[in-house]
Amino acid sequence: RRALAERLTEARAALAREHRLAEERAAVAERARLAREMHDIVSHHVSRIAVEAGALSVTAATPEARRAGVRIGRISSLAMTELRDTLGVLRDRETAVSGPGSLADLPSLVAGSGVDASVTDRVPPSVELGAETEYAAYRTVQEALTNIVRHAPGARAEVALALRDDVLLVEIANGPPTGGAPVTGALDPGEGPGLVEGPGLGEGPGLGLVGLRERAALLGGSLEAGPAGYGFLVRARLPRSATAPGG
Repeated sequence: RRALAERLTEARAALAREHRLAEERAAVAERARLAREMHDIVSHHVSRIAVEAGALSVTAATPEARRAGVRIGRISSLAMTELRDTLGVLRDRETAVSGPGSLADLPSLVAGSGVDASVTDRVPPSVELGAETEYAAYRTVQEALTNIVRHAPGARAEVALALRDDVLLVEIANGPPTGGAPVTGALDPGEGPGLVEGPGLGEGPGLGLVGLRERAALLGGSLEAGPAGYGFLVRARLPRSATAPGG
């Protein structure tokens, strides 16, 4: 009887795991479908805006209107870039991990970000990380740097990576705007300054962090972001080897 009870318990646990995996796969498939629809619909309209703005910048009757056309064109181009970045988090595994997005690409990402940032990578070169893990880490750094440019122009930043107990730790810390020193402790991932407690902790200043938090959760990790000291800190914990559900 005891053996039978154990087998029944194992069978129930296996069935529960199958149900959970099926739900996760369905969620990933739905995100991919929404990403395709958003791209097809929104990108079409934004592209039309860019075309009309380009024509306005050339044919408008007054200099003010022509300058407005130029500004609208720039804004629409930025919107397209941000749309593609956001949809990149929603797309399926094969699409998400293609192209730039590994830790080897971090130096060029930081160099072209417009942020005065340093990188400390304490992950041993011999360590192999999962493609999903590397992509999630890359996107975390990318989004954090983008938010620094938007919300703390001129701030210095530090990017730090380390491996602890098969968990990749990623921290991006920045100081206040206009070149203030980065948050002390960012060079020691997981042991840096604590995030300030309060309303909105972990929400971050951009919708991109919401998508990254969801991706980290799908991989079995976590991401938090919030004020720390006189600046801002983004901290991600990602399994060394991970596969998104349905991948």
